[in-house]
Amino acid sequence: MITAAEIKFVKSLSQKKFRDSEGLFVVEGEKMVQEALKSGFELERIYRKEEIGEAAMARMSGLSSPSPVLAIVKKPSIAFKAPSEGLYLALDGIRDKPWHHPPHSRLVWH
Repeated sequence: MITAAEIKFVKSLSQKKFRDSEGLFVVEGEKMVQEALKSGFELERIYRKEEIGEAAMARMSGLSSPSPVLAIVKKPSIAFKAPSEGLYLALDGIRDKPWHHPPHSRLVWH
């Protein structure tokens, strides 16, 4: 049986601040869950519609038609090693607003 707190927790992972603070994200769909497993991601929990019920899955899902399976996946930790020499540019949190910039301005030259 799934609790209301679990449903609320899974729904909270739709927001970036909660994904970042918890180190988790949601994967929906049988194929996507299998791909996560094949890729070596660590699954925290798997929910199946036939086990928790359609209503609970619909409340947790971010999709208009809930898939039969949903997984909570640990975000991989990525270690950054500073380059020993040369000049490098690191970009983080870049957002694209296509109505403000022409397509060629999205290119980063290296």
